[in-house]
Amino acid sequence: MLEEVKACQNCHQNFIILPDDFSFYEKMSVPAPTFCPDCRLQRRLAWRNERSLFKRANNAPGSEGSIIISTYPPSLPLVVYDNEYWWSDSWDAMDYGIDYDFSSNFFTQFNILLKSTPLISFFDSKGVNNRYCNYITEGKNNYMLSAIWSCEDCLYSNRNSFCKNCVDQYVCHKNEFSYSNVYCGESNKLFYSEHSYNCVDSYFLYDCRGCTDCFMSYGLRNKSYYIQNVRHTKEEYKEKMSKINLGDYSTILELKKYFKEFKKDAIRKYANNINCVNVTGDNIENAKDVKYSFDLPGEYENVKYCNWGTYGLRDSYDTGPGTGGKSELTYEAVSTGVADSNCAFTTVVWNSRNVQYSFNCYSCNDCFGCVSLRNKSYCIFNKQYTKEEYIELLDKLKKHMDNMPYMDKAGNIYKYGEFFPIEISPYAYNGSTAQDYFTLTKRQSEDLGYFWQDDLDRNYLISIKSNDLPNNINDINSSLLQETIECANANNNLYCCTKAYKLIPEEFDFYKRMNLPIPRLCPNCRHVERISERNPMKLWHRNCMCDKLNHHHGEGKCDVEFETSYAPNRPEKVYCEKCYQQEVL
Repeated sequence: MLEEVKACQNCHQNFIILPDDFSFYEKMSVPAPTFCPDCRLQRRLAWRNERSLFKRANNAPGSEGSIIISTYPPSLPLVVYDNEYWWSDSWDAMDYGIDYDFSSNFFTQFNILLKSTPLISFFDSKGVNNRYCNYITEGKNNYMLSAIWSCEDCLYSNRNSFCKNCVDQYVCHKNEFSYSNVYCGESNKLFYSEHSYNCVDSYFLYDCRGCTDCFMSYGLRNKSYYIQNVRHTKEEYKEKMSKINLGDYSTILELKKYFKEFKKDAIRKYANNINCVNVTGDNIENAKDVKYSFDLPGEYENVKYCNWGTYGLRDSYDTGPGTGGKSELTYEAVSTGVADSNCAFTTVVWNSRNVQYSFNCYSCNDCFGCVSLRNKSYCIFNKQYTKEEYIELLDKLKKHMDNMPYMDKAGNIYKYGEFFPIEISPYAYNGSTAQDYFTLTKRQSEDLGYFWQDDLDRNYLISIKSNDLPNNINDINSSLLQETIECANANNNLYCCTKAYKLIPEEFDFYKRMNLPIPRLCPNCRHVERISERNPMKLWHRNCMCDKLNHHHGEGKCDVEFETSYAPNRPEKVYCEKCYQQEVL
């Protein structure tokens, strides 16, 4: 089959479907998409809420009047159970099953089932003592983490795996005793750094590998005692560093500003991919035959349009965030991982196979349009069928989805093969992960028919403003734990800001132990600040910018072409692999 150019029915931009894409869709027995890759990603992200937590009533029997923490806004008409009761055998999601009604469209009926079937308050699998954590697997002693795999004693981080004793990190792996890093891994005592690996006792590094005792540098390889990319003796380094008060907030603020300008001179490799073969995308490790994908930590093969997953995924398209876990043949899936196979149009479906259009289901097979099921087979809309009945009804149902499609407020048509519409998501758009990457105003969101959660009155009694905090960590004692601190962005009307925050004992002890100043921003604002340092999840076709005579291409400009997440109008110098390798120290 030849490639085909289609116009996205949502944004009306053209996108290309290649012959290999058609082969995958045929393997999954699904039609080709009508939304472009970006619009498909936004749609999936709107069905995942990683970081927004709310107080709402616990609807579990016998819990009348009790309040729980949940990912679901209190203003949405949903039935939500606390985690302990939801996982118990005291109730059965099959009791909420409904017959399929051929006089109504599929997505309207699914929305009815979704709003009537009990949902789990948040997602924590095999965790121990994790407080206010969501989408976390095998974690221990963590606080306010989201999208986490096997982390321990960590705070306020997003999309990390196998980290210990870390705070304020974004997309980091196997770090220990580290703070405020973006895309860093396998490091110990690394602070305020980006795209650096195997580094120890270092601050403000960009694109460094195997470095120890380095400060404010970029492009270093296996170096020690460097300051601003200049080599020093051990004694010189220690003397110069002793004069920098890293526990002083004003000092750190100035260093952050300087680092932002300083790293602009770094030569950028077209993509931050490590140990990859035939891969296009960014921030991918140990992968093969991966296309247009981002933030994959490893063991990915033959996937396309995937972003942020756990380890191990193959033969899949349009997955993420939160997919992987030794899964295969997944399509248009969110949080669908951990030994899944042949799953499509799903959200939070684990250890399952042959499941489609389902939400929050575990250890199921051959289910369609189900909510909150565990260990079930041959179910449609939470109703049990024999294998023969299931196959016969499923065939009729798919044809009915084509013959009686759903239309959203924007006029988009949803037949079989489209992921769930954003407007029936159980999350507020501004509370979903979509808001981080496809930011909308309240007016834009509501015009599109998406639910928007207005700010809740938290009734914070501010006891100290962040500007009034002592600069030096040594001048602060544990009495600060009793204070409610006003965020420095409190009056800036940012969508993310919670206006105020408090320190917890583990956090305070970490700052003291690591000699770090107390942050002046609430955790949400710090998260958005870290996200701002990443490149977009888009690719542009560009040429290498190198024109140096001593490089592999000789005289003239390098003619190597590549796909990169650096847009053409950006100021950075972006090089191909070979030219880049000749630049790093």
